Amino acid sequence: MTHLGLGEASSGASGLESADLGPDGKVRATRWTATKDPAIRAEPEGAIDPIVSLVSLWNGERPLVVLSYYATHPAELLSTGIAES
Repeated sequence: MTHLGLGEASSGASGLESADLGPDGKVRATRWTATKDPAIRAEPEGAIDPIVSLVSLWNGERPLVVLSYYATHPAELLSTGIAES
């Protein structure tokens, strides 16, 4: 290994799944990826981590490995029946 690369990029993720708190601080509604209620879907997105962190190991001009650090789950697949909850 000759050198190390560090980087980050936008994840392109959205915080579609979030708890909407009412004025009393209690959960008023939960916005899931497949929520059909247009009023709930119009609420602002929840908190997300918008950055994917990257580490790469190089041998000269040749990358040996690139590691990414980001957590996600297959919520989009749940409504299709492809993934099981």
